[in-house]
Amino acid sequence: MFKNSFFSFMSHSDQNKNKEDNKIKNSEKPILSSNSIHQISSTESTRKSLDSLIHAQRVSKLGNWDYDIVTDRAYWSDQMYRIFGLEKMAGFFMSFEKFLDFVHPHDRENYSSHVRKTIEHGIPYDVEFRIIRLDGTESFVRGQGEALFDSHKKPVRMIGTIQDITQQIQMWKAVKESEQQYKALFHQNPDGVVLFDLQGNFIDINSSFMKMIGYTSEEFPARFMPLVSNEHIMETCEFFRRAAEGEPQHYYTVVIHKNGHPIDLSVTNVPTVIDEQIMGVYAIIKDITKRRRIELALREAEGKYRSLVEESSIGVFIIQDDICVYSNSSLNKMWGYDTLEGRSLLEIIVPEDRSFVKSKLSALTFENPSTHYECRIVKSDNSIVILEIHTNLTIYNGKPARTGMMVDITEKKQAEDLNKYLAYHDPLTALPNRRLFENTLEEKIAEFSDGNQNFAVMYLDINRFNYLNETMGPTFGDYLLTKIAERLKDSMEENGFIARVGGDKFALLLHNSQKVETTVEFAQRITGSMEKPFWVGDYELYVTASIGISIYPVDGTDTETLQKNAEIALHQAKEYGKSKCQVYTPSMNIESFKMFRLENDLRKALEREELFLEYQPRCDGKTGKILGVEAVV
Repeated sequence: MFKNSFFSFMSHSDQNKNKEDNKIKNSEKPILSSNSIHQISSTESTRKSLDSLIHAQRVSKLGNWDYDIVTDRAYWSDQMYRIFGLEKMAGFFMSFEKFLDFVHPHDRENYSSHVRKTIEHGIPYDVEFRIIRLDGTESFVRGQGEALFDSHKKPVRMIGTIQDITQQIQMWKAVKESEQQYKALFHQNPDGVVLFDLQGNFIDINSSFMKMIGYTSEEFPARFMPLVSNEHIMETCEFFRRAAEGEPQHYYTVVIHKNGHPIDLSVTNVPTVIDEQIMGVYAIIKDITKRRRIELALREAEGKYRSLVEESSIGVFIIQDDICVYSNSSLNKMWGYDTLEGRSLLEIIVPEDRSFVKSKLSALTFENPSTHYECRIVKSDNSIVILEIHTNLTIYNGKPARTGMMVDITEKKQAEDLNKYLAYHDPLTALPNRRLFENTLEEKIAEFSDGNQNFAVMYLDINRFNYLNETMGPTFGDYLLTKIAERLKDSMEENGFIARVGGDKFALLLHNSQKVETTVEFAQRITGSMEKPFWVGDYELYVTASIGISIYPVDGTDTETLQKNAEIALHQAKEYGKSKCQVYTPSMNIESFKMFRLENDLRKALEREELFLEYQPRCDGKTGKILGVEAVV
């Protein structure tokens, strides 16, 4: 293939003539052939030289070849076979066409062009190209060769070497990549990056630093000192000197922008060491002007608000690792200590509240950083106060911390408890009021909703109480009511629930009323206890009480019905006389309805003028004599 192109400029006669000349030339080959090696191997020194040459070729991965252009056959040294991944076999020869098959397809034309120039013009070639080894792997080689000519200046032989440079190429690529990465890190780094020599002269500057201080590369001074503010020049030079002596430095300094305003910088100086010798200083520079301004503003704000915190009436705290690291004066006073710093606040919390507080604190996360709760603490004088606490999870001095505020709500809670108590209790007798009685009654109905158990609702009214109250005065009446309430509580004991639901009216709930007879007996004991005298000041008073009773579920299954029927039974009991007890019966509803209807009709009769007088005589039954006259409406 390529052989024909080499000889396109040679005639066939010239080729035949050259064959004779080649016989002589071949004996003069400077490169070792198989015949010449056999001839010189007779001496021991020559053998040693050959062994050294073979070893040297193996170490340097350099093989030599000798190509006979006329016969299209090449001699390869042993290392050539290793480079191409071939086994040396007897009778094997390498033609130029076979050789080209090993050259990478993309490199064949370039390699052939160099060989052609060597043949045509006698110019030795030196070219790098790729080969495909027998196992399919790719290697980089460096080929060198030159042509030998006969007396007629016709090319007859080529000799040369091939060296495997795969490892060098890979190393070169690695160095190139490393260099590119370094350049990328240097020039594309968002921070300023500068390389100095040991005298502080600029060697290289990235664009970030130029932009940072407003100078172009042409405008930079030779050394860094003119850029530094006068207040910081001495300490900056000292830090640079230490770095130039081999000690890395990190510090803050101020330089002057091209426009004249100061720039706060964070600088890290690292000595540049090559072959264990310090050659310069490498600097990484951050513009922290905004950060320093913010820090200054924060310090000013901290000073301003610290006084507010210290003087605040609200307790403020910071806790880290369950230990208080800050407490303001209000908090110390609230807890009764000179200072809470260094103490575990959990230890001062009432033991019954500790697990609750721990659960609230452990639930804090940076996704849900706040919580509030109430707990009790034991002050230094062993008194107990109630606190409302608001806690936040935050960072303090670089570590997680819990900050918060505390307010003493002891008086507030006491007021809330009092209001709650008054909402459900009678302030005069301290008994439950109508609201609490009705709530308790509803709970009782729900409890006994299966209908298998009974309970009784009793309404008790003090007879002639209004007369006593009007005669003796309201203060006297109030005191009497408190005495009555005490006696009722003593009578009830654990049997039920008692409430004051009106002026002189009390409601009782008897828990277990399976038998009506038992319920009536209990009511009679209460009315009997009311007949004992009451001492109010110097007065001995006697009162009586009437009781109306309704039974669940016979007389009603809801609070309204049970109370209404007990009220009806109470009115019936009062009709029967003093100290009477009456159990509700359905007929009472009829009598009550009749009375209601009569009262209602009478009111309407007055409005309609339907009432008129009739007179009738009164006569003596024996004599028939008229004694008088009756007027009937």
